[in-house]
Amino acid sequence: MVAKKKTSKKNSKYNFQEIDYPYQIWNYEDEESVDNDIVFLKKLQSTEWKESSDRLSDLFKCFTWEMSRTRLFDNPSDLKSIESARKEILKHKKNLTKCRSDQTKKDAVNAEWLSRNKDFFEVACEDTFPFNNPEWPFTSYLSHPKETRASWSLTEKINEEVIKHQELFSNGLYLLRQEQGWLHEIQSNISDPATNSETKNLYWNGIKLSFHPEDRASTSVPMIFNIGVDWTQEEFIEHTRLQWKQIKEERKKLIKEYSDKGAVFNEASNKRTVMKKTESALRQIGHYRLLKHFNLDNWDLVMKIMPKEFQYADEITFLKAITTAHNKPLFPKLEFKKEKGEDHLVMQLLYN
Repeated sequence: MVAKKKTSKKNSKYNFQEIDYPYQIWNYEDEESVDNDIVFLKKLQSTEWKESSDRLSDLFKCFTWEMSRTRLFDNPSDLKSIESARKEILKHKKNLTKCRSDQTKKDAVNAEWLSRNKDFFEVACEDTFPFNNPEWPFTSYLSHPKETRASWSLTEKINEEVIKHQELFSNGLYLLRQEQGWLHEIQSNISDPATNSETKNLYWNGIKLSFHPEDRASTSVPMIFNIGVDWTQEEFIEHTRLQWKQIKEERKKLIKEYSDKGAVFNEASNKRTVMKKTESALRQIGHYRLLKHFNLDNWDLVMKIMPKEFQYADEITFLKAITTAHNKPLFPKLEFKKEKGEDHLVMQLLYN
């Protein structure tokens, strides 16, 4: 197998041959290209950050950027749609510029834009990372220096501090109403269930585009306990102090229960879990690209290119890792076949 560097140039950059990606003609012998487009973790783990939150943000931005590029190569007809969407957005911005300081005209232009029946890509390219970044999908995330990557935001809230929950009667559990259970139905003193805004969740070919793992983190859990009808403030504080151990144990159980239902809590342990899962997903993306986009479709050749420390031991282990992490929908070109002597494998690979 011989791989060559791209040489052809076409007028429009919206051409797959103009995208720096392991696709058809790609130089797999270029270590920098392999690190940027296949391995990911080698560079990510060697980049120094002052705060752990910055490291997590860099990791998750890389995943979002590269997973979206992988989805694009699974759906090649979408490239022209992205080009069209960006042209419409640019046209809108030019119309605003023409208004100069005339606020009435600007309001009219914005009103027309807001009322427009936008398609998925017009919405995504306007304000959703990485679609709103002109460098995507033409370059790899890690081809950009650390300082540039740090300037990119996943959401408007990326640099905001998570507000500590202080209001006892305010619901800080961000979870769909039907998942919050009976507790809020019987307590009239608890505010309506909070929910993650569905308006920020875009679906591309059935896959929800994810945002920063701390966005809309839950800050509280609902808990029922009895308060004496004749307690003073001092007695309430004293009883709470004496039973604080039991309260913490119950809170821990509730956090686990609601986490299993999909709530995200801003805890150190949760950050470690998000980091571990995201690192695993990036490893899977690299193997998938070699198999299905660079068209190797041969595990031995994949192992020749993928550095040993980032390899899956074999294809069965690779497939099992994908479905254990519930990532199977992200890799539609993979086939999950039952192997000889592994009658139970198919059931293990399906979602539990």
